[in-house]
Amino acid sequence: MMVDQFTKWVEWVPLPTQTAEETARAAVDHFFSRFGFPLQVKNPVDIPLE
Repeated sequence: MMVDQFTKWVEWVPLPTQTAEETARAAVDHFFSRFGFPLQVKNPVDIPLE
């Protein structure tokens, strides 16, 4: 789940695995490409990435 803090827009992207590579690819392809790159990325629930 990714949230644009300014507009509060929420994006859900299903991932086949929870690897850092898959997560980063989804963020760039589905979120950053439309909203721009953030100044800071947070992981509020501390989900471990492989």
